[in-house]
Amino acid sequence: MSHDPMEQFPIILIPAALREVQVDVTLFPIPPGLRAPQPPRPPRPPGRRPRRWNQMRVIQASLTILSLGFLATALLMILYPPTSPTLLIFVPIPAVVLGFSLMLLQLQSFPRRLHRYRRRQRHYQQQRQLYDRALLVFAEQKHQYQLTLDSIKSAAPQYPHRQALLLQVLRQTVLPDRTKSAALRGRSEGEFGEYLRRYFPDKIYTGLALTIPGYSHPYTPDFAYVDRTISLCLDIEIDEPYRHGEADPLHYRGSEKDRQRNAFFLNRGWIVIRFSEEQAMRQANSCCKTIAATIAQILTDPSYLLPFSEVPDLQPVRCWTAEEGKQMARQNYRAQYGC
Repeated sequence: MSHDPMEQFPIILIPAALREVQVDVTLFPIPPGLRAPQPPRPPRPPGRRPRRWNQMRVIQASLTILSLGFLATALLMILYPPTSPTLLIFVPIPAVVLGFSLMLLQLQSFPRRLHRYRRRQRHYQQQRQLYDRALLVFAEQKHQYQLTLDSIKSAAPQYPHRQALLLQVLRQTVLPDRTKSAALRGRSEGEFGEYLRRYFPDKIYTGLALTIPGYSHPYTPDFAYVDRTISLCLDIEIDEPYRHGEADPLHYRGSEKDRQRNAFFLNRGWIVIRFSEEQAMRQANSCCKTIAATIAQILTDPSYLLPFSEVPDLQPVRCWTAEEGKQMARQNYRAQYGC
């Protein structure tokens, strides 16, 4: 008896054309200890060379004291009318004294500041040389890493043929045709989006939309994973059981609205992945691992799973029924996980 993908989250739906050309990613076991090489961090520059004294800082401090002095004198004359206006003559004196003192302090500290700067500069030059050498090592490690992955994938005899078929199928994917959709966003989506962008940089979009024939309002994924180089698109949804302030259930098992929406994306070549809101809030890293595993399976590229070697698998959550969704609304269930 086959498992109904709509009974529990995550719900992963793959277009039939993609399923037909998939290669089992388990045919490409990742050797123990294989990790994607990380680029070295560049050293921090030493900063600007210090000046003997900072004229602008002295002038700003003096003007501040001068302004405060005039303001204090004016208030004194308003509150105590007998106060003599001749006090205004003495207002500039503190500003001049402060400015002169700051200048002397900066002149006296200049040799010490210059010495520290030169020491930082020497340290930066040494670190820069180490960084340049590390870049060469990284380039070689990256090359060897790619060779290892290529050898793993090419070990399967059906891989080259299947890969060519896969690219042909992906070229039929309907890409988003609208942007800046005003679709409502759930509370959990902002936080989960940070995880998505961390693991899949330059691939995650919000506000992309696909036109529904005959309707003015388009379908807008909560998050769209779009790799335009190969036309791989994923509709990533965060399903909440209800909206705050409303009793009607959402995304319940057997929802015709969700079924139609899923079919719309599948018919256009999109992979659909639906997480429960609770999963996205409590197991965000594991949700991203599920996405990476799906992409790795489709593209036959196990490297997508390398950043998740220490991330646990996502724990499934049973999809609620319509009646259970109503009960969750009455109990304010979403508050239990911070929504």
